[in-house]
Amino acid sequence: MPSTATADLSGLHRLLLAGQGWLYLLSGAWPVVHLRSFEAVTGEKYDDFLVRTVGLLLAVVGAALLLALRRRTVTRELLIVAGGTAASLLAIDVVYFAVGRLPPIYLVDAAVEATFVVAAATALRTRQP
Repeated sequence: MPSTATADLSGLHRLLLAGQGWLYLLSGAWPVVHLRSFEAVTGEKYDDFLVRTVGLLLAVVGAALLLALRRRTVTRELLIVAGGTAASLLAIDVVYFAVGRLPPIYLVDAAVEATFVVAAATALRTRQP
């Protein structure tokens, strides 16, 4: 039987996980559906294949978060995936902005990802084992 953490999550944690799920689902699908408009906002990319691959992976993570919330089966493992994905995106945003490879819009994403990292970490820390 899966460990159901949704009951252990605060309303704010559930809201942030839902926001992360929708953001990842929609922003992940965006470059697959319309790469030109995605690049108009985020800057030209060097490899369309990798952009679409990462997009699809993010969409899958987002869909899993939303489904787990709906089914009330947010496990510790899923919180680790949520926090780890956000931490990975945060690191990429900051490092590649710092070296001049990413435009400033990625700092907005970095702030959002930092919020998701903190939310996942506090949800994990305050959960019942």
